[in-house]
Amino acid sequence: MNQKEILEASDSLRQWFKRGGTDPKTGKKFKGWINCKTGGPCGRKSKKSGGSYPACRPTKAQCKSIKGKMYKKKSSKRVNWKKRKSENAEEPKKGTGKKPKGSSRRLYTDENPKDTVSVKFSSVSDIRDTLNKSSFKSKSHARQSQIINLIHQRVRAAKGRVKDPKKKKSLTAAFKYITNKKEASKRKTKRMREEDAEKKNIHKPVKPGILKRRLGNLSCSKVRGAKSKLKNKGTHYAKALQRYLNYHC
Repeated sequence: MNQKEILEASDSLRQWFKRGGTDPKTGKKFKGWINCKTGGPCGRKSKKSGGSYPACRPTKAQCKSIKGKMYKKKSSKRVNWKKRKSENAEEPKKGTGKKPKGSSRRLYTDENPKDTVSVKFSSVSDIRDTLNKSSFKSKSHARQSQIINLIHQRVRAAKGRVKDPKKKKSLTAAFKYITNKKEASKRKTKRMREEDAEKKNIHKPVKPGILKRRLGNLSCSKVRGAKSKLKNKGTHYAKALQRYLNYHC
């Protein structure tokens, strides 16, 4: 610890409040706490004088510690400037698949290098080439959906920033293409979940009123439509549909 640090550590409360700085607007020196928002003296004349509510700290150096948070100060209500545990916590060495709170890690940072798929998205052909890669096709549906969502987000962001008309036209077409792929992926996810639920319920007996609960008001056309959509015709639900058709249609 050098001499300056020793003197600062032994500062009395009176010396603490004597600290000040130079007002950037007037160039005059002042005593007291510093308004981190303006760099000038803490406080303001009145609400009518305009300007945001001051966020004051004893020294200019301490303003750096609340950078990005100072605009939370909008009234006399106390604000806790201390970092939360999640902000102080070190990032995990191995990714969890989710972005940790307060992390600089990007949302889709590759958590497993072996699971990487390089993506291009500047045109429809680029996206088509990415989705036709063996490294993409070998992935599970859940991982494929993740990659499609990533491309969708990147194309949307690029389309909003680009100013060149040719590039904008190319990205607009690419965005339309990947949006259709994203919706198709969602439909597949929904279908897979329904199939999984159907497999789980295959041995469960059909309770009275199951058709009415699932389909609402029953009619022959509605029941035929529901039966035609089923892949597995051996479930209790499929048999209940067939019984309805046998007796009522």
